[in-house]
Amino acid sequence: MAKSLVVCGYGDVGKGCAQSLRGQGARVVITEIDPINALQAAMEGYEVATIEQTLGRGDIYISASGNIDVITLEHMQRMKRSGDRRQYRPFDNEIQVDALNAAKGVKKPTSNRRWISTRSPTGTKFSCWPKVAS
Repeated sequence: MAKSLVVCGYGDVGKGCAQSLRGQGARVVITEIDPINALQAAMEGYEVATIEQTLGRGDIYISASGNIDVITLEHMQRMKRSGDRRQYRPFDNEIQVDALNAAKGVKKPTSNRRWISTRSPTGTKFSCWPKVAS
């Protein structure tokens, strides 16, 4: 069975992600607030939804919007309860990482050279790229 992937944002990065994932057999859902980009996604055959409509059914979330707080702590608490990884772009402002790390019952982040992973109380793993020094 194909995984359901949610790509948040349908700009240049989101388009590339969506096309690549679809080519590998994934079921891709696009979340986009810009009506022109949302229309482009729909015309290319993608399901377009709000992030709230995808909660509980998306297996993997990719934030490719470049906007702040695209995925909030409330969203993360309502995501599908499984051990599947949710991946994000290398900007920590798109997902509320600090809010997740401060939430009750969250296991401390572990890190390797490429990813920082945090596990929620329900066992869902969230991974993102480490902060880059500015």
